[in-house]
Amino acid sequence: MKKLLIGALTILALVGCGSDFKYESKNEKEEFLTKLMKTDDKNLQEEYNKIIADLKAKVEKKDDKAIDELKEWENLYFDLSEKYHKKIDVSNKKVKTLERFFE
Repeated sequence: MKKLLIGALTILALVGCGSDFKYESKNEKEEFLTKLMKTDDKNLQEEYNKIIADLKAKVEKKDDKAIDELKEWENLYFDLSEKYHKKIDVSNKKVKTLERFFE
């Protein structure tokens, strides 16, 4: 009984320590953005907008991991948009990364 209780608590602790970011790795983000760029799916675009909005909210609360995530999403988005010839405004690309989001 004791082992069962310890095992259950260990599993609960491991599950509770998970990340709140849906796409953890750079490859997952790149696959998502590639699919978004190729298909122009409205649902994917809404999901992307939600991800960015959530990250911006966390950045405003000074969450360091969210800042890194937002930078990674932004860099991948700009790189893939060039690769797939999507027209986006890159005039502010030279501005510091997070300043663009709060103009």
